[in-house]
Amino acid sequence: MATPDLNAMTGLELMRWVQTERPTDIPSIGRLIGMRFDEVEHGRVVVSLDTRPPTPTGRRSSPRAPSSTPAAAPPRPRARCGTTRAS
Repeated sequence: MATPDLNAMTGLELMRWVQTERPTDIPSIGRLIGMRFDEVEHGRVVVSLDTRPPTPTGRRSSPRAPSSTPAAAPPRPRARCGTTRAS
């Protein structure tokens, strides 16, 4: 696939091009994490991605490197975050 001149595109044109072409010859963090542009309009972009189960190290597996471990580790407890009010 021939890559157009990305520097000549507006941001909206670039987002629409990525949405329709899904280029594989350009390195992208979006491709690494499985991100998709569902809707691209002037002033609005809807992005989605598929979550993956954590690996035994607690990290998410990437689409390029599938986990070779048959079962994922149980989820770790999460720390609670909150705010305190001054009296």
